[in-house]
Amino acid sequence: MKLVALVALAACSHGDPAPRPSEPLPYAPMHGFMLTATDLITSVADDWGSTHVILRRWRRDGHGLGWRDHPSEWDGVIGSAGLGWGDGLHGIGAPKGRDGPVKREGDNRSPAGAFRITQFFGYEPEAPFKHYLQLTDHTECVDDPKSTAYNTIVEHTGSADWRSSEHMRRTDDLYSLGAVVNHNAQRTPGHGSCIFLHVWSRPVSPTVGCTAMAKENLAALAGLGDDVVFVQLTRAEYSALQDQWGLPPQ
Repeated sequence: MKLVALVALAACSHGDPAPRPSEPLPYAPMHGFMLTATDLITSVADDWGSTHVILRRWRRDGHGLGWRDHPSEWDGVIGSAGLGWGDGLHGIGAPKGRDGPVKREGDNRSPAGAFRITQFFGYEPEAPFKHYLQLTDHTECVDDPKSTAYNTIVEHTGSADWRSSEHMRRTDDLYSLGAVVNHNAQRTPGHGSCIFLHVWSRPVSPTVGCTAMAKENLAALAGLGDDVVFVQLTRAEYSALQDQWGLPPQ
């Protein structure tokens, strides 16, 4: 077995009128994990059981500055069971003082919380993304909690200690372009694995735990910086955590 990348793979109310997109948006002091982020992708669901999200992209020019909103927003779909607190930059499971379901392996929930985007991938040999991995016929993501390679992307060319994995070079378009959401970086068995942003099959078809969208919207993420944070929350949790985490208004 040759490791390609030992990568742990692991949605607000408005007050005053929003500033123009060209102006930095006001924010409260940022939570530690947001201090160095240059790019932010937000994904907001109506509630814990919703399978639809609204995504937006944000950017700032330097540390300590407010977020600038790119003018577009787009639709996405998440797990068929909705959202559950994941393991990420915000901590393990629900943040202190917050309630809600918790993500576990095979529960068909997408992880809620804050996570780094660590790598892009796809079928083409080259793509305008930093940290890009071309998928081959041997590329797999291991989702067997008993495996030493649990929650990693590997090139399976020999023996393996897992009974379950996801073949990533598919016959459909779902992984023709995608990104790794660094959920469960500690690779805790059973906490969930192989979480991605990827191409949806249809706008009304939920996933088994990832966040999916139209391919053109994924492609529009080209040019993201080295420190990209993905925040996925219900609308109520976003509102509750907006000031604490230093999130832009929705």
